[in-house]
Amino acid sequence: IEPLCRDIETDLRLHIHSAAIAQLDEPPNPFKVGVKDLSPFIKLRAIRFFNADIYIKERVTHYLDQTFYNLTTVALHDWKTYGEMRNLVQEKYGVTLTETHLPTGTLEQGLDVLEIMRNIHVFVSR
Repeated sequence: IEPLCRDIETDLRLHIHSAAIAQLDEPPNPFKVGVKDLSPFIKLRAIRFFNADIYIKERVTHYLDQTFYNLTTVALHDWKTYGEMRNLVQEKYGVTLTETHLPTGTLEQGLDVLEIMRNIHVFVSR
C-alpha cells in the first residue's frame, strides 16, 4: 500500500506545484509520462487478508496525515502548501485528513516564540 500512498502524495504535489512546473524549460509531458487515476484504489472495500481486513482508504489517510504533519513541523513556512494539499486530497480522492492544529504562521507582534527558537543562539547571547 506504501507505493500507492507515495503516488497519491506525488500526484498532490504535482497538482499544487503545477504553476512552477509549467515554467520549467521542459515540463513533464503527460502523454509520455502518463496520467494515473488512483481514485479507484481509494474506493475499494476492505480487502480480507487471512484474519485481517485491510482498509486502503484508512491506510492512505494515515500516511498522508503523518507525512503532512511531520513535514509541516520541519518546515513551518510550508504550512500553506500542506493545507492546500489537504484540501485537494478531499476534493480529488474524498479522503478527509485530521486537522493538525499546528500554528499556521507567526504573528508580527513583539517576541515570537517560533522566531526565538529559530535563533536561539542569538537570544541566549543577549
